[in-house]
Amino acid sequence: MANPDLIFLPIDLEKHGEIAMTFREDSYVASFGDAKLFDRDTYLTWLQNRLDQFRDGHVHVWRNDQIVGQIEARPRMPVNPAIPTLS
Repeated sequence: MANPDLIFLPIDLEKHGEIAMTFREDSYVASFGDAKLFDRDTYLTWLQNRLDQFRDGHVHVWRNDQIVGQIEARPRMPVNPAIPTLS
């Protein structure tokens, strides 16, 4: 039986940059109805900067040695410092 566990690993742009762009482009279609506003070069530069700042918040989701999802998050200053938040 296949392992159902999900593994979250930082995005490796060298190995999986094309997959990262595909996920992001798909999010434009889901959000805006098309990807006309999506710019691949701008996104790659943005993502590299985000990885440099908060690597663990930008991950590919793996299941059975296959990337099945992507999460992009960063820490934010919480309204209530006792409750951490992500965006």
